[in-house]
Amino acid sequence: MDKENWSIYSKACFEMSNSEYNDYEPAYIFVKDKKGEKEIIVFGVSNDQQTMIRYIGHETNEIKLNKDNVYEILEWSYDMNSDFLEYFEKDYHLEFMSIEQHYGMWSIIEDNCKEDIRCLKGLQNYISHCQSTGINPSLFKQLLGLDSVDISSLYPERNAGFEVIDEFTCGNRTVVLAMKDKPNHKEFVTWRTTPDRHNGYDIGHYFTTSGKAFADFKKRSQSIFEHYFELKHSKFKARFRKKEIER
Repeated sequence: MDKENWSIYSKACFEMSNSEYNDYEPAYIFVKDKKGEKEIIVFGVSNDQQTMIRYIGHETNEIKLNKDNVYEILEWSYDMNSDFLEYFEKDYHLEFMSIEQHYGMWSIIEDNCKEDIRCLKGLQNYISHCQSTGINPSLFKQLLGLDSVDISSLYPERNAGFEVIDEFTCGNRTVVLAMKDKPNHKEFVTWRTTPDRHNGYDIGHYFTTSGKAFADFKKRSQSIFEHYFELKHSKFKARFRKKEIER
């Protein structure tokens, strides 16, 4: 395969496997566009999860990894601020991060006191990234079978001045309930969206009382639930109709 066509992740896998760090794999990769070129920072983790490495990657050229261009990070010296959150404050975007590393990072953040988190903007940007890509406790449970950790409360989801206070997801559809403080009252809204918020928020229903807002939230949630099972029912019928025709 032409190395110039490799993804940044595939290239990092190749570089580690063909070096003295062949028992490492990419943990996460940051990329920043800089004057028409990509600045790439690769973090790898050992198979025993005891040591990490960091090195500067290149978009096309292979990096020959050795002690001179690789910085080793022992488990006890890992700093979630300087080794992770700080990059979100310096205009890097997260190109790759394994679901296991996301879970580990959520656990580290949850276990630490707020006073230990120096990069608050970086934390907010990371949680925002997770929200937009569908990284959440339900995904950890589904893919890893691990008990949920939840750091989303450290960065409340907001849209148009409203704070999202509840949501319901079924399939690829989500309904959110949000609230905004007004000088003399609270305003509520329900929006249609998706689990990863990829298409933003759509068709807002606005209310001035919590009861009517929640009733609408419940109604819209039931609607996407019914739609989801209507689709499953249609697929179910089509599957057995095909088998009957084949007979």
